[in-house]
Amino acid sequence: MSFNDSMSGYKKFKNPAGWTNASLLEILEKVDYSFGKPEMGSIAKKEAIVFEPLIDDTLQVYIKVSPKKIEIGRAAVRNLGKKMLSSLLSSVVNEGNMGQGTADADRAVEELQDVVSGLLENGTAENKNGGAEIYSTLYLQQKIMAITDSAKVFDEERSVHYEVKANLIGHKWVFSDDRGKETLTLKKKMVALPPKYEVIEDGTTIAKLKQKITLNKTEVTGEYRGKDISIRSDLTGQNFAIKVDGQVIGTVDRACYVYNDTYTLTVYSKADEAFIPVAAAIVDDILDAQEND
Repeated sequence: MSFNDSMSGYKKFKNPAGWTNASLLEILEKVDYSFGKPEMGSIAKKEAIVFEPLIDDTLQVYIKVSPKKIEIGRAAVRNLGKKMLSSLLSSVVNEGNMGQGTADADRAVEELQDVVSGLLENGTAENKNGGAEIYSTLYLQQKIMAITDSAKVFDEERSVHYEVKANLIGHKWVFSDDRGKETLTLKKKMVALPPKYEVIEDGTTIAKLKQKITLNKTEVTGEYRGKDISIRSDLTGQNFAIKVDGQVIGTVDRACYVYNDTYTLTVYSKADEAFIPVAAAIVDDILDAQEND
């Protein structure tokens, strides 16, 4: 693996500035993060910059600096067996995502990677997602082994926020709010390879997206309300971040079960809440196509 290669939850860079853990901490502690605050600590009994609090009560996001390299990653540090058992029971009873903590930790690592990458490139530590706060958490459940023409998007109290009706033959998905008012329509252009998607609001196209062909990640890019948008997976291919001009507006995480897939939708931008279920439909369509190849 080269210095700038990465895997899920891990990244390393060269250290041309010769930073130490202490000198890099002085820079990083001036930046806000969505997942915690940096402080001096240790990982595997070696000095490191660690972020508190732990993610999911088990995972520590860290930076380790040596004369030649900067390593960013996540490590399981405590309560792992108990937490895994609790998560497993929760997933059986509530159909939750057992990998949600890992997905959140991987996103924290990616956020930190962007900060360090910017620091190395232009000498400035900035974080577009430092002030991100969750606006809502929604769930989309899809039946497998049976073709259905509709699905509901609901919150933790099972209150329905949106309903989607799919015309699989016409490759069209129509989304409505809890009052039955149509919000957005998603159309897929089948003549294009890789597929292209169009999102329509009140007769006006607000987004055009196209799947990119990449070796190890699933990615969709395009334009949304006049800005650049990307829907990109991590290396597991199950967890997706939705970014507009580099800022996260939402995430889509998939958990697979025997009879259905459940998508957890995390919304950071109130103005874009109606779009996140559309992004989930795009993710589901692409993953379904990949698994049927």
